[in-house]
Amino acid sequence: MKKLSAKIIALTAAFAAVLSLGSCSKAEKKNVTIGIVQQMNHNSLNTISDSIKARLAELGYNEESSKILFKQGDNDMTMLAQIAEEYVQEKADIIIAIATKAANAALPATDAGIPVVFAACADPVGAKLVQNLEKPEGLVTGTSQSIPVDQIMDFAKKINPSLSKIGIIHTTGETNAQATVNKAVQYLGQIGMKYADHTIDDVSAIQETIKLMKDEGCQAVFVANDNKLATHGNMTILGEACIENNFPLYCAADSQVEDGGFANIGITYTDLGRDTADMTDKILSGTPVSEVPVKFYLKAEDLKVFVNPQVVEKLKISIPEDIKGASNYIEVTPAN
Repeated sequence: MKKLSAKIIALTAAFAAVLSLGSCSKAEKKNVTIGIVQQMNHNSLNTISDSIKARLAELGYNEESSKILFKQGDNDMTMLAQIAEEYVQEKADIIIAIATKAANAALPATDAGIPVVFAACADPVGAKLVQNLEKPEGLVTGTSQSIPVDQIMDFAKKINPSLSKIGIIHTTGETNAQATVNKAVQYLGQIGMKYADHTIDDVSAIQETIKLMKDEGCQAVFVANDNKLATHGNMTILGEACIENNFPLYCAADSQVEDGGFANIGITYTDLGRDTADMTDKILSGTPVSEVPVKFYLKAEDLKVFVNPQVVEKLKISIPEDIKGASNYIEVTPAN
């Protein structure tokens, strides 16, 4: 019995030593600088950045052990590039870039050997962030909220079986939005639905454009993942204009529904933020960027149906019972 006890004590001591070594290694790993650059201030992107920071804290990257830098660039490429350069000068270990412009602005950091993890870039190949999605070349990877426009359009048709023409609105200079619009136009062509594609230079043209869609015979509107239109104030204007013209407003993001749209089929940006943080941790832990594939969200289990109950009531929209009863159906709480 004494020999057995001694053996147990020895094994316990050895196990404790291993844990101690692991603990030291973990603490050392967390002693890093992470630079987060966000394209601009609006609901969707704020949700992502908040989720990233919360998940990083869960993973051990806190104020005591790490340096977390955060700045947003007002949708201005020059400002975004300056922020990224600041992070290079700070000798950041990694940069997280939220949205496509921010990711493009952060790309030069890879010349200094700093990995870049992008978040919410709808078309990373088209934006020239990465070419090989499964084995990213260079030092760039991330998460892509490629919009399931086919499912959104099918949903619109299910809500209104007589829907024959839909209006599409987006602003100039938004790579994410243009990629989504291109997919929407292609799919609408496949299913034989008419559309009116309107690109506006300034958000002051929102109300006029929606009225024009009414004159063109549109019965609903789709807004792409457009950062200019996604700001709370602009989405409120767009949502109200659509209600005035009796248009259900189908959206590319759940936050757009919260800010005045009718419905979206997609992911929660909280999940996307957590996944982005997990990818960041993986790279900081020593996994080569080439072994961290770009993550997409197109599987059925990834997607949810987000509906604004206030818009449903105002437009007297009837939601089919099979949709309302599904486990992925979510009624959002409209923003104030």
